Amino acid sequence: MLWEPLTILSAESTEGATLASQADGSYLVEGEKPETDIYRLTGSSSLKQITAVRLEVLPHDSLPNKGPGRAENGNLHLNEVHLLQSNESETKPKALALATPFADFNQEGWEIDKAVDNNPGTAWGIHPAEGKPHFAIFPLTEIASWSDEQTLQIELEQTHGRSHLIGCFRITVTDAPLELLRTQSLIPIELATILRQDFDTRTPEDQAKLLHWVLLHQLETELASLPPQQLVYCGTNNFEKEGSFKPAAEPRDVHVLHRGLVSDPRELASVGALRCLESLPGELVLDTPTNEGVRREALAEWLASKQNPLTWRSIANRVWLYHFGQALVDTPNDFGQMGSFPTHPELLDWLAITLQQQQGSLKALHRIILTSAVYQQSSLSLPQGVEVDAGNQLLWRMNRQRLDAESFRDSLLAISASLDSKMGGLL
Repeated sequence: MLWEPLTILSAESTEGATLASQADGSYLVEGEKPETDIYRLTGSSSLKQITAVRLEVLPHDSLPNKGPGRAENGNLHLNEVHLLQSNESETKPKALALATPFADFNQEGWEIDKAVDNNPGTAWGIHPAEGKPHFAIFPLTEIASWSDEQTLQIELEQTHGRSHLIGCFRITVTDAPLELLRTQSLIPIELATILRQDFDTRTPEDQAKLLHWVLLHQLETELASLPPQQLVYCGTNNFEKEGSFKPAAEPRDVHVLHRGLVSDPRELASVGALRCLESLPGELVLDTPTNEGVRREALAEWLASKQNPLTWRSIANRVWLYHFGQALVDTPNDFGQMGSFPTHPELLDWLAITLQQQQGSLKALHRIILTSAVYQQSSLSLPQGVEVDAGNQLLWRMNRQRLDAESFRDSLLAISASLDSKMGGLL
């Protein structure tokens, strides 16, 4: 057996919670739910030596969001782990030094190595992977010899606050070589044990576990390729409360203000869009009007609708402005009555329709513009052209544009033969 359950002799919470032993060797924390807590456990093992200790945090139906933590969202924060070896012939326990630990999942900024850095301000967390089992392995820097007279004391310090406590856990030990344990840092130990078996000896349940992990790992890899949550803006009321900042159950009511006075609200404003477009209804169809996400989705569908000419014409106009330095509608922020009329309305409409037909591909629109004859014109000014159209609204030549700072710098380096043209080149 690669991992052996630690035979627990005593388990206590310093803040009065109850550590209830379960049939599978785990402990479910019940009763008191303090802001912070320290779990102290003492156990014995039949192994002759110990190379590492594994902490499994397990989901349970009685925990918020199925845990494995006791916080409202099921998260936990493990600040410090201490291991002590006791001997009946010695009065003072011996502290066991820990090497760099590893875990199957780490919350961003709350990695497992924070649980052994002797800094009470850092911790290991598992957000947003609550509701799932996780494990952390703590290798010893030196192999600890063991005997029947010796016991292992484990302290799990959880001093982050806000009841970010472990709700259900199990502790096991091993005498396996550290090299073997580190090779399994990406594969759960249970699956590693199955993989070491001959294929013909694996049960259907073993095969199902392997398949489930492979598919789940592929999904998590794809999700990890997305931008970090801190870099993504999303309006939502599904978030963990921060002090007095709590998620609203429903969007707040908005009233029409008489003469714009906050102190004089009138009738309730209904959810809707612009009613001035003949091609689109101003009402948004909502199955659950009190759901913030449904509201935002409906507005996004309205904005991106192929029946909404404003969105597509506005985007096409801005792309044109980027390449020519002069837009077809020279008030790109105002397509209304106060804005300018397009100099080439048919061209603007054609670009907008083409962008639609290309499934909104800006790359395709860039290619069309850059390969056009009008873009490839010379910027040379001709007297007869200036006499007829000095502002170049008829696009009889290419507009001269100022270089941006990066291009200007590269131009100076190129002229002085100092430019490193290799990809990622430096001075």
